[in-house]
Amino acid sequence: MLYWIIRKILKIYFFIILDVLIQGLENIPEDDRAILIANHPSTMDTFLIMSIIKRKIYTFGNANFFNKPLNRRFLRALGGIPVKNDKFNRSSLIEAEQLLHQKNLILIFPEGRVNPGNSLLPLRNSFIKISTKLRTPIVPIVISGSDNSLKLGRFFPRPSKIFIKIFKPVQLSIPKRQKANEHLQKVRQNIRNIFINEINTMKILQEAK
Repeated sequence: MLYWIIRKILKIYFFIILDVLIQGLENIPEDDRAILIANHPSTMDTFLIMSIIKRKIYTFGNANFFNKPLNRRFLRALGGIPVKNDKFNRSSLIEAEQLLHQKNLILIFPEGRVNPGNSLLPLRNSFIKISTKLRTPIVPIVISGSDNSLKLGRFFPRPSKIFIKIFKPVQLSIPKRQKANEHLQKVRQNIRNIFINEINTMKILQEAK
């Protein structure tokens, strides 16, 4: 219940202060599981995606934010999954897999941390491992401009134009064992190229406005 109340508030708030251009919402599965992966230019990205997607999403978060009982209850209600030491530990992976088995949406930021600007950090392998293990499609989401609205160290976003593009689901095949690592590295690079190309395109659009 709290999730949907917060989502409604965010949707209204963002509508008032932001100019968000969204493309590809139809690529989010209506009633099936998927792993959503997005670049992470701002701390507001989770809330942005939460506000535009009609289904509940679950996402990984730094376990330090879950330490206090009140914080833990609030973040859990918002779909938070705690992870320790900036890595996906066993318990968080098990929880994510259980949620996917129940046909939920999991949001992962494979860069691992907030990364303002138009550059892209190397993508971690966790989303590929989960996808291949559970045969779950990956839905890439590219965000541009959220770092202009909410810079690191600030709490409230300022008016800004934000571009969000949601790509069609990518279903990973299960490669032969002897070529698995090579295949996964190629998949990760292909997805990274999608992010880089779209971020550059969005940058041009923003500069043209």
